[in-house]
Amino acid sequence: MILVVFSHVEAWGLGIAGDQISVNAVFRMFRMPLFFFVSGFIAYKFDEDWNACFYKKCLLKKLRVQLVPMLFFGLLYAMFVYSPQNNTPLRDSVVLFFNSSAKLGYWFTEVLLEMFLVYYTVSFLMRRRRLVSRQIVLGIIAVCFFVFSMLGSSFYAEHAMSNWLCLSKFSVLCFRCHCVVLS
Repeated sequence: MILVVFSHVEAWGLGIAGDQISVNAVFRMFRMPLFFFVSGFIAYKFDEDWNACFYKKCLLKKLRVQLVPMLFFGLLYAMFVYSPQNNTPLRDSVVLFFNSSAKLGYWFTEVLLEMFLVYYTVSFLMRRRRLVSRQIVLGIIAVCFFVFSMLGSSFYAEHAMSNWLCLSKFSVLCFRCHCVVLS
């Protein structure tokens, strides 16, 4: 979180562009995968019985904790900050929030939610399997999404649903986080 704040201060407070050489260029390589990796420790529930009730409870909690604030603050930002600053009609700003893969900066909350959903679903469906089996399945999923990311941003731009789900960002982070777990 501190590295993300540092990045925002450098970019918007100090006006240092992303293509300029800075300490942030080093942090950019690992700050979001590290954030997601640390968040994965919170998701890991070794002692829990992944029955249907627990699975549902975890899903509902994540939806409430991540999706609701993202929608609330993201839409507030779209309507009251982005729209006036960019002289964009209110409706267009709201549509941009939903249709862009960056979600006007709120993409990470959606991607983190998606990663939790994948993890929880695999944990529930494979609850009777050994941990290593679950890790292999999660690794295969990560590689598949990484292969999707290799299709490039033009592929994602052509498919609106992928923007709704932030799949371009999800793909790369999913693979990077799994590589960190394996190393």
